[in-house]
Amino acid sequence: MAHRYLVLATTVLCLVIAYTTQLHSREDRILKAPLQFRKTILDVHSHIACLNSPGCYIRPGFKDSFKFKMYMKASGLESTDLDRWDADDVMVNAYVKRLNESELYNGAIVYALDGYYDQNGNLDKSKTDILVPNSYIYDVSQRARNLYFGASINPNKKDALAELELVHSQGAKLIKWIPCIMGIDLKNPPPHVDKFLDRMKELEMPLVTHVGGENTFSWADEKLCDPRNIETVLNKGITVIAAHAATSGKFDQKPGFTYLLDLVQKYPNLYVDNSAGLFVNRMGFYKNVFLNNFPGRVLQGTDYPLSYVGFAGFQAISLSQFKGEMNSFWYQYAKRTKNIHDLEAAIKIGLGTTLDDIKLSYEIFGIPYKSQN
Repeated sequence: MAHRYLVLATTVLCLVIAYTTQLHSREDRILKAPLQFRKTILDVHSHIACLNSPGCYIRPGFKDSFKFKMYMKASGLESTDLDRWDADDVMVNAYVKRLNESELYNGAIVYALDGYYDQNGNLDKSKTDILVPNSYIYDVSQRARNLYFGASINPNKKDALAELELVHSQGAKLIKWIPCIMGIDLKNPPPHVDKFLDRMKELEMPLVTHVGGENTFSWADEKLCDPRNIETVLNKGITVIAAHAATSGKFDQKPGFTYLLDLVQKYPNLYVDNSAGLFVNRMGFYKNVFLNNFPGRVLQGTDYPLSYVGFAGFQAISLSQFKGEMNSFWYQYAKRTKNIHDLEAAIKIGLGTTLDDIKLSYEIFGIPYKSQN
């Protein structure tokens, strides 16, 4: 009898252990995304820095900062490796690898970043923290099949119009500005800026411009990133993407994004991107800004590699604020994935981003829609 009870107890114990293990494995098991979403997303807002390729520049004081080293680590480069001869290739390869390992992302538009120019059209290195030349990003886009060329030209530079013609001939998908660190006045654009914008319109070149507060760099003239300034560009009929939807910063005591809510009603050529919307320093903004506003006008962006700083490591915090609103499958997918790109995408899809929303990014920049399906 005792032997029978021992056998029964052992059997029950084994069943309990097996069941517990199964529950644990279910919780930890990586989920597969629905086929229709696999390899569909185009990241319209991403960056790659460069350290030693021709034309690249990092201001010495900024290069020594903790902030810059943190950005480099997020890009796949340790602070001890900043002087490596192949540092630029390390960062490009890290990005391509992360995109290739993503189940949901197909590719990305990568931005060049022009510098600050003085009144004579010459580069002012004292006000330029980072310069990533168009020639470098064009070369990267030619080497990596899933990276697209996003150009950056400060219209204050001497040869701005000639460079605009060049990048257009090279297939650049857009022009990227951060007015408050580049010294670009869009509220009262001088004649040479006006002329540059007119040529952009003729070439049907979209403008992605930062709006709202800026704290990535060592300095910023915040008034130049007032979202109201972009109305002069919208009036010309240029397609404008308001980067980050002004989810940071206040202007005349009002949150920046509230001005975009008015502008989007007036201008069908205005879009926003949701890059940086899930960063911890913007907690609460995603729901307030993107869930109920800008229907049919939101493009998908990450702000890579800052997404690996402002989002990575805060998975539980980021997820917790959306648990009650997310689709249950996508909540579990986000909880279990090991890929930061897919984690961010799962939250956005779980909150209502549709395939039509995803396809919009391809349409705006003239890139054929791609998916695994």
